[in-house]
Amino acid sequence: GRLKEAYAFIQKMLTDNDPVVWRSFMGACRIHENFEMGEIAGKRLLQLDPDHAACYVLLFNMFSNANR
Repeated sequence: GRLKEAYAFIQKMLTDNDPVVWRSFMGACRIHENFEMGEIAGKRLLQLDPDHAACYVLLFNMFSNANR
């Protein structure tokens, strides 16, 4: 995919503090098996929304796919 371009776009957005954007990006990282970018998204997501269970589910699924 074009994850690097998407990441650059998110960083330029005025709403880069929106957890929905980061959850969507992290899901795309998992689908395309880009675990490095997914980890960046996960860290940002946990900063923004640490009490949302979906954050942890996404992280777990991504890391289980990466065998970490």
